[in-house]
Amino acid sequence: MKKKIAGISALVLTVSMILSSCSLFGGSKKKDEDDSDLNEDIVEVVEGYFKTLSKGNVKKLDKYTEDTAFSATEDYSVDQTAAFLAFAGKIKCSVEEAEGSEKKGEGTATVKLTFPDAETIAAEHCIDGGLVQPEELISALEDKKAKTVKKEIDIDLVYDDGWTIEDDSPIYKVLVKDSFQDIVDMLDETSVPTPIPTTEATTEATTEATEPSEKETTPATSDPSQGGSETDDSDPSSSTKDTTKAPDNNPPFETKAGPGISDRHIVSADEFDKLMKEYRFTSNDESEDGYIMREYTIEADDMYATYLEFEDSEELRANQDFLDEMIDEIIYEDLPLADGTVSDSWDKNTHNIYSQKITSMDDHCIDVYVYRDATTVAIIAIDEYPNADVSVDYYLLIEKLGIWDFDIDID
Repeated sequence: MKKKIAGISALVLTVSMILSSCSLFGGSKKKDEDDSDLNEDIVEVVEGYFKTLSKGNVKKLDKYTEDTAFSATEDYSVDQTAAFLAFAGKIKCSVEEAEGSEKKGEGTATVKLTFPDAETIAAEHCIDGGLVQPEELISALEDKKAKTVKKEIDIDLVYDDGWTIEDDSPIYKVLVKDSFQDIVDMLDETSVPTPIPTTEATTEATTEATEPSEKETTPATSDPSQGGSETDDSDPSSSTKDTTKAPDNNPPFETKAGPGISDRHIVSADEFDKLMKEYRFTSNDESEDGYIMREYTIEADDMYATYLEFEDSEELRANQDFLDEMIDEIIYEDLPLADGTVSDSWDKNTHNIYSQKITSMDDHCIDVYVYRDATTVAIIAIDEYPNADVSVDYYLLIEKLGIWDFDIDID
């Protein structure tokens, strides 16, 4: 699912940039601010590098530099990786000076960095014997009130058909060796594991207790009678439901008519975030006046989620057309659902679309949940590998989030 997740991630990043009028960074000086000596091409490369780093996209740093020193972070454990993503997400840069000569092939930039004070944060969350609770440490790194450090660093660049950073090891030294390494060491083998549901014994036990048949625990809605997809004549409220088909644009396959938007049944933004992180998902956050947006991924790369909440219904309505296009692009263009056998159903505000044996994905199956109410949009996609059962924990999580009712005992 990596290609598909990457595509969705890029789209979500685009969405956040369009919705937001502010940069993720402190911003460089502008030419109209009497700083005409700034080389804008160098500024663009430096800011692109730190924007990529702040998203934890280490492999994509090769666009800006060769043999990045940050490749060392790819050897981190699950908890170390989650902590690094939280740390990197708080890095801000401001380009103070930028100059260079394409003819000489040399350039320099002076950058002011702001990043979490990892040493202080680690010390404050140390417990007996130097052990640390990863979940608490990650939350502390993500805290908006977390202590930060400011450092100024000079970066050398070279020109060869375009500017690139000559060597990013000085950046790695400032951010990792001299700072984040304290957290890496504390989250070594001696750290206390994050308490989350297991995916082996728990899965087996839960499956036995809650699985009278395969279809009941796997929301693969190949059975049209599942998940409230058909109008029930015995339901007195069914005659009053709005049967407008959603989403608004035409998908490449038939979908069932959905009910009108009902009362909110998803958890709050904070509870959603808490539950996702209990299951070891990491997030990229974008919060500005009027909306909150969070994108969630997991190391196993078999489930993805995004959560977007507007301050009020007017904000959502103002972006309605754009959101319709975003959802259609994620569901019907980025995910090749039409290449498999598709079925779908509804549970109140949530549309579940399930595609089996997708030929363009080596017979993988994709299980998608799209939740919408007056202020919130949430999308979850699960990649089911051939001849492998999806962890019941994922469905427990979806039910806890309030997105879909599988009739699983989650107490």
